Amino acid sequence: MPHSNITATVVVWNDERRLKKLLKHLRPYFERIVVGVQASPDHTLQVAEMYADTVVRDIHHGFGDATYGPLVLPEVRTDWTFKVDADEWPNEELLASLGDAVKAAHVNSWEAVLIEFKSSIDGQYWDEQHFHMRLFQTRLGWPDTMHSRPATDQAGSWVVGNIRHDRSLDEMIQDYLNYYRIGGDHWQWEEHNRMMMFWACCGTANVKGWEYVRSFPWWPQVEAISFKHEKPWEKEN
Repeated sequence: MPHSNITATVVVWNDERRLKKLLKHLRPYFERIVVGVQASPDHTLQVAEMYADTVVRDIHHGFGDATYGPLVLPEVRTDWTFKVDADEWPNEELLASLGDAVKAAHVNSWEAVLIEFKSSIDGQYWDEQHFHMRLFQTRLGWPDTMHSRPATDQAGSWVVGNIRHDRSLDEMIQDYLNYYRIGGDHWQWEEHNRMMMFWACCGTANVKGWEYVRSFPWWPQVEAISFKHEKPWEKEN
């Protein structure tokens, strides 16, 4: 039976192909799916309207949290919310177990549940972060700022199933260059975005070499932001 006390939620921009695949994957597990669509040049909106129960529209902000808290969560009527992005893939084991995760949360007085992530860049597993908060009590809300999460310390970890987050280096770096621009002078965001690009490039170079990493059109920008004081590619010479 699909979950009746958990609503699946997504915010997406310009990603009709992955959104269609994800929503078809989620559909058997949830009675309700709410999708926020930031104004997109492709058919993302039409895909959302075809497969979701509720669709909200917004302008393009460049990051999903700007739409998620203010517009998507108010459309959720269940006590619990499951959050996933269009470039992520929760496996069947996780989706089927979310009801048990909610039961565990009630027993342990958790307000939110951290879900295990398996992340890769260019096919290489990358230990970006083991767990992300993706199942939470809807009443907590969600801040509209970048890289945010509900403000609660009452969270537990769930180790049944996982969410895959597979990206190419090019996709990952372009996302974080965009976050870096939007983040402006906020030093915590700036440092987070800088380090994410640094470690993604270093990790990929360990496998594919710095010549590959430095071949992308965005490299001069990333070098100026994340490699001001370190030039690890010089060690190859």
